[in-house]
Amino acid sequence: MKRHAGSVSEVGYRSRRAVAFLMVFRETLIRDEERLIMECIVYFDVTHGSTVKELRGLIFLDEGQIPTESDFLKMFEEMGYKLRLEDRDNLVFKPIEPGASYSQIRVRRLDTGEKSYKEDTELKSVLTNLLPRESRPI
Repeated sequence: MKRHAGSVSEVGYRSRRAVAFLMVFRETLIRDEERLIMECIVYFDVTHGSTVKELRGLIFLDEGQIPTESDFLKMFEEMGYKLRLEDRDNLVFKPIEPGASYSQIRVRRLDTGEKSYKEDTELKSVLTNLLPRESRPI
């Protein structure tokens, strides 16, 4: 004897529950889409004696935020570095472990994907010297 999936009213109840679940799931997705997450690429230097290695790390942030000290420390810890913040202004980190193979880590720049303007002083100097200072009629 075959078993049926259920009576018509039971199937209707299951369908309504599935639709309700999908509606709640959709609302959750929409709320998560409203809370935009952005990637912040961290460019940093690791000093090993007299050599410096240029590396990158990744931090996920809410849109418009900048990384905090704990964000940096968590990222570095996930990469195997145990650090403390030595110089807050220049973002220089020192190892906690006395036998570490590196002496410091310095964050060079952060890339959040937003356009940022930085004046190229060398290019400006070259152009200033090459272009005539006064405009003379030809």
